[in-house]
Formats: sequence, structure tokens, C-alpha cells
Amino acid sequence: MILRLSALLIFFMTSSFAQANAMGKVSAYWIWGSDISLEARMAKSLYVYQGNFNVAQGRNTYHFEGPSPRRMSGYKGNLILTYRLERLVPPAMVVSRYVAHRQAWKRYGIPVEGIQIDFDSPTAKLREYASWLVQLNNILGESVPVSITGLGDWLASAPPGHLKELSQQVSFVAFMMYHGSRPLRHLKKYTARLENLSLPFKLGRLQTQIESMDFENVFQAPGYQGEIVFMLSGDPR
Repeated sequence: MILRLSALLIFFMTSSFAQANAMGKVSAYWIWGSDISLEARMAKSLYVYQGNFNVAQGRNTYHFEGPSPRRMSGYKGNLILTYRLERLVPPAMVVSRYVAHRQAWKRYGIPVEGIQIDFDSPTAKLREYASWLVQLNNILGESVPVSITGLGDWLASAPPGHLKELSQQVSFVAFMMYHGSRPLRHLKKYTARLENLSLPFKLGRLQTQIESMDFENVFQAPGYQGEIVFMLSGDPR
């Protein structure tokens, strides 16, 4: 009986330690849903989705989505506002929304320390995307860090010079190793490119991929700067 109790105690202690260790590994989350959980507030950085830009019937549109500005008791990390672009709208339109949202978060005592653009640029148009980012940076100024999400196809198909040109306009590219709520198919094809990538990047993973061994070699890549985990609350795309 004592042996059984000891074994159970060891099991629960090991399980609790593993869960705490898994949480401790996550230093940054993407928050796409309306809630910001207590688990997310333990992270050092939160990339908080704030809306979607598109072009409909020849008009530039914007829809606010994601968590609204609010107090986050106990949170002492960085907040980066993330915007989804279905099409490349005028950069000034994005900046005006960012500035308004940054001020709104500040009123709740939450400082915003950067902007992230989520745009699935066709690989053949990365240079056009880089030019758009130049305009965005010119309006924002040097004091606002800009990062972007990146597609696996960029790693597999983009000419190295085009990817480098894009990378020069941002602090890092967060390459998403998933689509929707599922890991990318043929994942090794993309991790093999990341393992040798010298351009500054972060690894984008789902919560379900945190404990995966598929990324071990990526952590040693010359350009690796950390990871961002998508906190599942439905389909992120």
C-alpha cells in the first residue's frame, strides 16, 4: 500500500512538474481570441490580434477583432499588436489604427512595444511586400519595432535575395509551422531550411506542437531568436 501511494505521489509530482515546465517554456503567445487567459499572462510577450484589413469592391476596409483593450492584472510583459492583412492596404491606414489602439491599451496601463503584420504574401511578390514594409517603417519611425509572420513556402521557394530583402525591413520573421489549427504537412522540409537560416526569425508553433521533437535542431539555427506559440481558441486563420 505504501509503495502504491509513493508511486502515485511520484507520478503526480512528475506530471505537475512537466506541466509547469511546458508552461515555463512558452515565453510568447499569439492571442487571437477574445480572452487573455491567466496562462497567457505568465508569458514575457503577447502578440495580440487587433483586426483585419482587406479590399472589398475597390474600397479599403477594416474590421476590429480579437481582445479589446483592457486591464491585465499581474501582467508585466510586452504587448505587440498584430494585424491581419488579406490585401496590402495603404500603410498609413494600418498606422492610424495601430496608434489608436496603442493609446487605448495605454489608458489601461498596458504599454505597447511594437506592431506585427500577418500577411500571406505570395512568394513571387515578396519584393513588393518588402517595398510596402519600407513605407510602413517610414511612417512609424525607428522607435516602433516591426515584425511579420512568414509562410513555410517562403522558406521552400523564395530566392534567398528576396527573403533577405524582406528581412531587412523587420526585426524578425515569425515562421508559422502550422496552417489553421493543424501542423504543416511535410514539416521536415521547412525545419530543414530553418536549421541553417541566418536571417533573424522566430519559430511559430501551435500549443499542440510545444513538446514535439521535430524542432530540436531549429533552436540551434544562427538566426533563431525564440518562439511564439499560438494559443488555440479556434481556427487562427
